[in-house]
Amino acid sequence: LAASLMAVARLKRLDVPLHGDVKVESVVDEEFAGGHGTLAARLRGHRADAAVVPENSGMTIYHMHRGLWIVHLTVRGAGGIDFNAEADPADNPIEHVGRLIALVAGYREVRRARANVPPAYAHLKDPSPVLLTKLGSGAFGPAAPIAVPDAVTLEVYVQPMPGESREAIEAEFFGYLDSLLGADPYFRLHPPERSHPYRFMPGSGVPADHPLVRLELAADEVRA
Repeated sequence: LAASLMAVARLKRLDVPLHGDVKVESVVDEEFAGGHGTLAARLRGHRADAAVVPENSGMTIYHMHRGLWIVHLTVRGAGGIDFNAEADPADNPIEHVGRLIALVAGYREVRRARANVPPAYAHLKDPSPVLLTKLGSGAFGPAAPIAVPDAVTLEVYVQPMPGESREAIEAEFFGYLDSLLGADPYFRLHPPERSHPYRFMPGSGVPADHPLVRLELAADEVRA
């Protein structure tokens, strides 16, 4: 943000003639991936022909950005504080969530094999990441009761490629997962619950030969 402000300040101080207006926009909500700050700015009427997002990218210039798709998978079982001989560890969802994690982690290889990766991301080792971002069950601390939880929730985060639809991501992910869950005795009887609606933001971009992209690349050569 400071660099963006400095760039505009330099243009003004040097009295550089421009063919249009340059605006600096700073919005909230980026790390929550909601886009509400950007939406609020659009609703106020601010428009632009193009935008430069100064995201930390190791000084690499990208003409596209990946989207996001998030789903919560909840494994349910029998919870409580019954520690007598009648308690069955097989009913404890924590005993089973490890297998679900392994299955979801295996989806990474599916993405790497099937994702239609544009040239902008072809150099990355994992151009369409599949991340396990949260795992939660019960409460911790001296005031929390010692008990077997009745549910464990896993958050899965996928970065779709530009042009990839929400429907395509969901069909691929759930098609892969369902084919494996059906072979698991526990999950066949207790399929993980899926949060709904799933969070989705599409990837987008401009052509590699867009005038702004060419300008950015030329400036990068001068900087180098």
